[in-house]
Amino acid sequence: WEKTLQFAQQRVEDIQQVVETFLSSEEKFLENEVDFIAEFTEFIGKFGEFLEQVTVEQTEVQRKLQQELKDLEPSEKKHLDQISDEEAKLKELRERLEKNKQIVLTETKKKKELGGRVDVKDLSSIKITDNRYAYNAAFKWCLGCLYGEQPTKYDYKNFKKACFAKDQGEDFINRLKGFNFLTMSHDDISLTKKTMEQKDECLKQAEEKKGTNQGLRNLFDFIEMVNKVCTASIQIQEDEKERIKWELQRDHEAAESQHALNQIEAVKERIEIIQKYQQAHIDFKNMIKRILEFLENRKIVQKRYKEALDDNDVESLKTLIKVVEEVKADDVHAEIKEIKREEEFGGSSNVDGNKPNRGVRGGLTELDETPFAKKEKGGCECVTF
Repeated sequence: WEKTLQFAQQRVEDIQQVVETFLSSEEKFLENEVDFIAEFTEFIGKFGEFLEQVTVEQTEVQRKLQQELKDLEPSEKKHLDQISDEEAKLKELRERLEKNKQIVLTETKKKKELGGRVDVKDLSSIKITDNRYAYNAAFKWCLGCLYGEQPTKYDYKNFKKACFAKDQGEDFINRLKGFNFLTMSHDDISLTKKTMEQKDECLKQAEEKKGTNQGLRNLFDFIEMVNKVCTASIQIQEDEKERIKWELQRDHEAAESQHALNQIEAVKERIEIIQKYQQAHIDFKNMIKRILEFLENRKIVQKRYKEALDDNDVESLKTLIKVVEEVKADDVHAEIKEIKREEEFGGSSNVDGNKPNRGVRGGLTELDETPFAKKEKGGCECVTF
């Protein structure tokens, strides 16, 4: 039984060693965890401040972008309004160009017909005594535009002889029928316009005594046709220049409008990105808040756990020692009684046939099966504690 006492005492010491090792390890873990929580809390706090600063900066950037967007939108609208005005102007120009082109096409088809209507005999019947009379205007036009001579050289007698009498006016009529608008100079166009302005006065003077001169009227119809073509052609040239100018202006405004639109889209995208960042910052700050709350709760739990651990260190050992001593005493007393009983009955005989043959070793075996005595079956197991 002395060996039993020694063995029980050794088991108590082993258990105490295990408990002390466990408590020491747990205390070190708690200390490391305290340091980690402190460091992580500090890091999270600084990171939260950084996010707050970034949010403030991004908010300022967003404000500036909103102002930039506010300034760009009227600019784009201005360009669009100008494009609308220019398109209206271009539409008007195109319609006028089409109209004048149609006039040129239609009128030029009449030149042979109108030229063929001119009667040289009617023209020759006009009596002109003064080259300054208004009805010389039509013949001056013929000299300048049909024959390419300077109107200042005009003399009715010479003109009549060269144009009407020489070949009975055949060359004159052919010049009218084959009139080439492309060879007309600026002076020819001006002369044509001026001649049409004198038409009424010329007819009045020529027909004052002899009545209507159809040949002269037909000649004025031809000159009027030429004047319409010239007027339409000049208008076409001017309108083409205007069209090119307005199209260039429209294209410029369209480019500016597209540039403004691209800037607006870029600003809107930047604002959208900032808004996403801001939302991410808000979500992250909320997560940081939850992490800090968790760490605070962890500190509280940690503190309580450490207090409980410190309290249980002593109490557990006391309880453990007390339990082990009680088990040890009960087993020793039981062994002594059993030995005395066996001595009384003559050793190791089994008197009643039910009791097992026990000795000191039997007590050790039974003690070994207790939760606190498993050294011979595998050593101390702290799980038992």
